[in-house]
Amino acid sequence: MWEHFTRTKEDRDRCLCNYCQKDFSCLTTLGTSNLKKHHEICKNCKALSAGQVDKQDVINKEGKLKKAKFTDTMFREATNEMLVLGQLPLAFVESVGWRYFCNKANYTPHSRRSLTKDIVKLYVEKKEALKK
Repeated sequence: MWEHFTRTKEDRDRCLCNYCQKDFSCLTTLGTSNLKKHHEICKNCKALSAGQVDKQDVINKEGKLKKAKFTDTMFREATNEMLVLGQLPLAFVESVGWRYFCNKANYTPHSRRSLTKDIVKLYVEKKEALKK
């Protein structure tokens, strides 16, 4: 059960869901039935479970290795950011090498048009954030 929840640093009797960040009581004297019930109905957890069958190793914020699932949305956002940061041409997502990589990762790559829309949306969001 504890792979789905993390104790807070401020209060060891509180924990957060790793998927939706909701706060729960996790007193050792009361058990973990509330955590189990939440895990069964957590929509974010279900969405991740539906996204992939296998978990892969990732590094969390504390620098520790943990198992995590990588959804199609996360893969798409990472692709967009890779192209922007690497200053790669938009045609890269239609190249043979990228399609081969996506095939190995069991991911259906998005088109150049979708990529353009996503990048413009990302630009507008970042620009608005800088204005605030």
